[in-house]
Amino acid sequence: MSDAKKLREDEESSDDEEEDMELVVEEEVNIDFEGFTPSDEDSSGIRLLLLQLFSQEAKINIPQLADAIISQNFIGTVLKQSESLSNDSTDDDSAEDVYGIVTCYSLTRPQDDVTKSLFDYLLSKCKGSKMADENRRYFEKVLDAGAAGASGACLGFIINERFVNVPPQVSRPMFEKLTEEILTATSRRHKSSFDFSHYVMICKVYAESPSKSGQSGGDLYVNAEEELFSEQSLVSFDYKISVDDDVTKTRRVLLLSREGFQKAIITINECL
Repeated sequence: MSDAKKLREDEESSDDEEEDMELVVEEEVNIDFEGFTPSDEDSSGIRLLLLQLFSQEAKINIPQLADAIISQNFIGTVLKQSESLSNDSTDDDSAEDVYGIVTCYSLTRPQDDVTKSLFDYLLSKCKGSKMADENRRYFEKVLDAGAAGASGACLGFIINERFVNVPPQVSRPMFEKLTEEILTATSRRHKSSFDFSHYVMICKVYAESPSKSGQSGGDLYVNAEEELFSEQSLVSFDYKISVDDDVTKTRRVLLLSREGFQKAIITINECL
């Protein structure tokens, strides 16, 4: 896989509500980001990003999931500091920092403890949600078919996670590369695992409460490009996670068809 996925972006400090995992920058700095194939040295950084998405309360073995992501080294990109800059840096740790990740993990094959825990997690959040019964049944039907690999069903779990200060523009080349990698995988021996008919994605959102007039100001997606995926979703639902004793945050699960996912990627390329 080519590592030539550089973007120069200005990173500014942010007062985001996701401050518990926030990458804090005191002043404006220029950072060259570069995309790399996930490797063993990225394990700690990937775990940190997964915890940011799921939280400690999730009954998911985060280290196992991180290792599974790394093991499928033909799909996915981690965002790190450019090698040219990291070589000049006096901070050895900065070269190993993972600022973001975009990848897709197959929930159809292999069927192991990692995929089972992800299925159980998604189904439990679905059952506890306030989504309409018809939508709930549809979501469960797609997940069950994906788990069984029935009638050509194949389910991919999209992971799109990064520090809050990293701008959405970095996602465009990462998703573009992901679609190329999935296409390559389906044309080779990985077809049965990566010929996805549907995708599931978990998004971080600030869900606006309706005002006294009943009008909502709209929801804010922490990763702005995920709103474009939301517009193409077949069904979606929200759930809460606890990050502290008295703090909860909202997560939104999206279910997309293959066509909907591709349309969202096209829109991202046009808008970002």
